[in-house]
Amino acid sequence: MRKEDFGTREAAEWLASIGLFSALCVDTSVYDGLKGTFERGLLKQLEQFSDGAPIRLLMPDLVHDEVTRHSEERAVTSARALRKALKEAEFGLGLARDMQERIQAELLGEKKPEEVARSRLAEFLKRTGTVTLSPEGLVSVSELQRRYIVAQPPFAKSGEKKAEFPDAIALLSLEAWATENNTHIVVVSHDNDWKQFCAGSLRLHAVDDLAYAIGLFQHPAAAIRFAVTLQNWLDTDPDAKRVESYISDALWGLSITVDAASEYSFDEEVVDMELIDLELMDGHTTVTSANENEWTIEIQVKAQIRFEVYFSFSVRDGTDRDFVRVGQNTVDVIDNVDFNVLLTFLAPVGSAAPELEDVDVAAFNVRLDCGYVGLE
Repeated sequence: MRKEDFGTREAAEWLASIGLFSALCVDTSVYDGLKGTFERGLLKQLEQFSDGAPIRLLMPDLVHDEVTRHSEERAVTSARALRKALKEAEFGLGLARDMQERIQAELLGEKKPEEVARSRLAEFLKRTGTVTLSPEGLVSVSELQRRYIVAQPPFAKSGEKKAEFPDAIALLSLEAWATENNTHIVVVSHDNDWKQFCAGSLRLHAVDDLAYAIGLFQHPAAAIRFAVTLQNWLDTDPDAKRVESYISDALWGLSITVDAASEYSFDEEVVDMELIDLELMDGHTTVTSANENEWTIEIQVKAQIRFEVYFSFSVRDGTDRDFVRVGQNTVDVIDNVDFNVLLTFLAPVGSAAPELEDVDVAAFNVRLDCGYVGLE
């Protein structure tokens, strides 16, 4: 294969088919996109690469430090939001204070939010058998300096190049590890600097889709048999309706941004959601794990959803400059949203009657455009 062909999906699939990949690295940008859901979803699928598996999961020190910091920040924000929600439930629902304390104790115990975050990450690394890579003994200072001087990826030709030193050290660590072990690594990243570095490497191969990357390590014959089984199941099994039910329940976990224009200041809140229609998108099915008795796939669906958004309007008082409420309105917005769903089945691959064990909707964001909104 020519060097210029590297970096394409075709190249990655060919290298996987002949067994040249023996490691997988997931960049911080991907962990952040999945919001640190270490116990479920795609990140849980990485547990198949635990100790003893032919594929190793690698995490450079930089990624470990960034994921740790971002996890701590999310934990602190979540704990603060939890306390606020419990306090509002005290006023609105009469939730007793001892019950509030029990709920917080159940989630946090005696630990600070940062400690909970570090513990969750440590358990994830243990379950997946992740190998953390230190640059010591792997990264050449002279190579790092050369790339910096000639602005070779991940260093940019302009802008603040010093900020890219940590990325350069992480990527050179991966490349050195691959060279030392005479192997190739699949690198999953949304970061353009990482992609550009991998494009110039004969050892690192970047993709931006974690499900696709995991799918590279599944047996192709099993994937083909499963695709037929899945379609038959969707067409004939009453259990397929459970997918819609799971997705309806998962809507409340969405991160929703509301855009609107008004002559008044306003606060908004999504108060209701309804799944109107659900469509499986052809050509977007990826096997993420398959063994004798269980398999998991990621499908992409297009959903039509009705959002009910409540607006509370106010104006600034001319005397004391406080905001005074002047009215309200409720707006319905129907939007089409694409997102990914993981389905786990209990049955041998190719079974005519697979049993649906679990449905997991990947975290995703929705931006609603409500247009101009005024008083009702």
